[in-house]
Amino acid sequence: MKPQPITGREHWKEVLNYEHLGAYSLEDGKDRVLTVKSATKEAIKNEDGKEDTCLVLYFAEDEKGMIINATNAKRIEAIYKTGIVSEWIGKRIQIYIEQVKAWGKVVPALRVREFEPASPKQSNLKEFGDKVRKALDAYQGDDKEMIRAMLAEKQAAKELTIEFLSNTLKTLTDATRTELV
Repeated sequence: MKPQPITGREHWKEVLNYEHLGAYSLEDGKDRVLTVKSATKEAIKNEDGKEDTCLVLYFAEDEKGMIINATNAKRIEAIYKTGIVSEWIGKRIQIYIEQVKAWGKVVPALRVREFEPASPKQSNLKEFGDKVRKALDAYQGDDKEMIRAMLAEKQAAKELTIEFLSNTLKTLTDATRTELV
């Protein structure tokens, strides 16, 4: 293999190409949301060199699998209300780094967050909602409180859509521009 320069912020474990995801896999320690693509039972060597049979999940977003310990398996089971591993296929999990006691010392470990990650659609909805709130704060019209109440009603009834928020944002932004002219 031809020598390759190290570029960016690669962890030494990434350079050595460990087979499975680890705490070093999370760029700058930021959470990642992954979609379960498949699950396998694999013989994995532990710290002592002894082989253990482990559950490994593979994801649509990454070629490396993640060894799922009992803590993470219980969290996934709690989120999706099933311990049947095949029923986790297609489900999304959010992983993060947690400091844990292992092998007599404190080490960083991958953990599954104890909630189902927001879907991209929900994330966009929140993003648009935040923009509408900012625009509404800047808006000076007499109907400001009426608009605020309408948004609250729509949210309570779970009727907020990206299209509705986008139109509201455009209306508020246009009205604010007109006020400034």
